[in-house]
Amino acid sequence: MGGITKAIGAVAIAIAIALVSTAASASAAESRDLAGGASFGAQIDPFTTPAFCDRLREDGSVAASVFLTRGLIERNNGTLNTTAIDNRIEPGRACGIQLGVRVRPTTSSDQDSFLPSGAELDEYLSLLTQLAQYLDGRVRSYAIDNEAASQAHFDGTADDYFELLRRSAAALRAGDPDAEILDGTMASGSMTAVMVTDLYDQGRYGEAITLAQETQANELGGGAPVTDMASLTAYVNDSRVKRAVAFFAGAVSNQPYYDAFQLHYYGPWRGLPKMYEYVRSHGIALPIETWEVAHRYKDGRPFTEDDFAAETARLLVTAAGEGSAFTVFSSFLGNGDNNAVGLFDWDGTTPHLARSSFRTVGAQLTGATSATRLDVGGDAWGYVFQRPRGPVAAAWADPGPARIGGELGIDASTALVTAAAGSPQHVRLAPLEVGPTPIFAEPDLVELERRGKRSRKKLKLSLSCPPASPTSACRGKVKVMRAYSKTVRRKKAKRPQVLGKERFKVARGESETVRVRFEKHGVAGQAIARTKPCTVRGRGGCESWLALR
Repeated sequence: MGGITKAIGAVAIAIAIALVSTAASASAAESRDLAGGASFGAQIDPFTTPAFCDRLREDGSVAASVFLTRGLIERNNGTLNTTAIDNRIEPGRACGIQLGVRVRPTTSSDQDSFLPSGAELDEYLSLLTQLAQYLDGRVRSYAIDNEAASQAHFDGTADDYFELLRRSAAALRAGDPDAEILDGTMASGSMTAVMVTDLYDQGRYGEAITLAQETQANELGGGAPVTDMASLTAYVNDSRVKRAVAFFAGAVSNQPYYDAFQLHYYGPWRGLPKMYEYVRSHGIALPIETWEVAHRYKDGRPFTEDDFAAETARLLVTAAGEGSAFTVFSSFLGNGDNNAVGLFDWDGTTPHLARSSFRTVGAQLTGATSATRLDVGGDAWGYVFQRPRGPVAAAWADPGPARIGGELGIDASTALVTAAAGSPQHVRLAPLEVGPTPIFAEPDLVELERRGKRSRKKLKLSLSCPPASPTSACRGKVKVMRAYSKTVRRKKAKRPQVLGKERFKVARGESETVRVRFEKHGVAGQAIARTKPCTVRGRGGCESWLALR
């Protein structure tokens, strides 16, 4: 790369760190922080944005990325071309879209890749500093180039790329000290090549063949078909696969120089959690963002509106559930060039069913601050998201159905359940079944939280009436039940004994403290709030509860 020096440290050492790491996989119950609140968008060209601004707002699309190449941001006299920059930044901002910028050193539209060196590189870095100064306060983050692990996008080595990343990051921060810097190395095809190579190196050949075949069947990685040991060996020794391994190793070893790891994903939802787990367990400790996500339908892969709508919702929920705070669906409008199906057809007149899925996911999860995987088994999958307005569980079963109403983390007999198609309904949780299309369940009965110290004479509770309550106020009676020690000799279970009770009335969206004085001294085991009137038909009333031991 001419004047660009080689990256610090040998790639072989970084590969060893990345692929032999013994770090444990992320726990299923580990909470993932969504810094700044989750946001979702559907990618759209900046020049097309004004014509669809109303629809973007209707759909809650608030995230997108913009390419700014050197050829675009520089005038012929070497100064910053602010008009060209504004033409690409302001249309999105006018529609309320938060933009991430991908900076590239290419100088003309027909260049897929270009590596400056010497004085030319210094001039480009100076432009990046001016760009960050000019966009300070208008742009959230910058990614360095795009899918550089693919030689089609970056015609240089891993050492070349990460030298460019380090110097570009420094230049951008010189213009805006608060700028967030992302790498631009890995798409899911390249990432899968790394994972297959790792399995091969461990001698897990059957698993490596299966993963390679799944990847190729879903058009994530391509390459010669992997069918047996010989073709697998040829696959891992392919120069493109070795390049992907080197780039991932560089992404691991260069983490001090950037703020978030970027992962583009094109495939079925089931592969996304595994890929996130792999990335984290093999050395990436930074937040992960998914600036491109979709399931492509290439080479005659079966496509139906219902399946596409369900898969779109599953992909978006999974990306956020695994920790992506900034998630961009690959296209608002269909794109025939890469077989990406959009929320609308290419002409923008015919919406797909996936548009409703996108809209519901955004309405339910935008602003969520953290996510935790649900502890469900079988075909079921899901997450609990914490939001400023209260928690919501997102779950599905693929293919399903599965009865998991009691595993959604909602300690109540009922909940407000919204299907991906956007039809909310208050339902009983016990018989609730989920299928391939995600549902969103949020508490609709009073929520209980313990306050103060333990006492055998009284109990202080915080009662919150959730925004999803079907009535303007949660009202009823809360009872505190005695806790019993388990004994082997007991022949007959004792009937739960009420220690004390108190009436409550809490306005929707508000919280109040209730003190329950015990009529009989004892250790409290459970608090049960019975809401009346019960607006959901069925046996069991409307109850919510809190375990106290």
